[in-house]
Amino acid sequence: MPSIRGTFLAFCLLGAASLFAEDLSRPDAEKRAVPASAEDRSKAGSPAPDYKLAGRFSVGGGGGWDYLTVDAPSRRLFVSRSTHVMVIDADSGRIVGDIPGTEGVHGIALAPELKRGFTSNGRTSTVTVFDLATLQPTSRVKTTGENPDAILFEPVTRRVFTFNGRGKNATAIDAASGDIAGTIPLGGKPEFCASDASGRVFVNIEDRSEVAVIDA
Repeated sequence: MPSIRGTFLAFCLLGAASLFAEDLSRPDAEKRAVPASAEDRSKAGSPAPDYKLAGRFSVGGGGGWDYLTVDAPSRRLFVSRSTHVMVIDADSGRIVGDIPGTEGVHGIALAPELKRGFTSNGRTSTVTVFDLATLQPTSRVKTTGENPDAILFEPVTRRVFTFNGRGKNATAIDAASGDIAGTIPLGGKPEFCASDASGRVFVNIEDRSEVAVIDA
């Protein structure tokens, strides 16, 4: 899968719109939001907004890069770094925590109503469950397929889904108990996933040019 490379993590307004939209009335919001002028849009030959880079965070630290997840209520950014997950203050860029022992971590899923987070650990084919407040790991769950990659929390069923690259399937986990709820064969290698927050989950099957739709 494509990786995020380098020592800088760039935030653009397009990617962070959902995080910052509710705070545009804050005194410092004007510093973060950089809307394009009418002249800029005219030069581009399009009425569409011209989004600009709002800032950069110098992250540092060890490990490669993969998925990142924003926790909008707590204004924290979770970044996977191969063997650990860095937790960053989304406003200042300051490192506020670290979740260790996530070997081959790909993604992070958050369940705020359960006060839990989950990481997909590709090398060990496990999911680390951690406390959202303390960031301390609380348990591990073995997935039913090898190399869990993308991961998400589906709020209607309160299940966590991992999409297992080498297993070519998905594992459904009860987010409250940590019990395995089932395995879904996908017939190909899953990559990225998304939920409509109404009980359906979508995942692209990259070696078959398909999108699988799951009734969660």
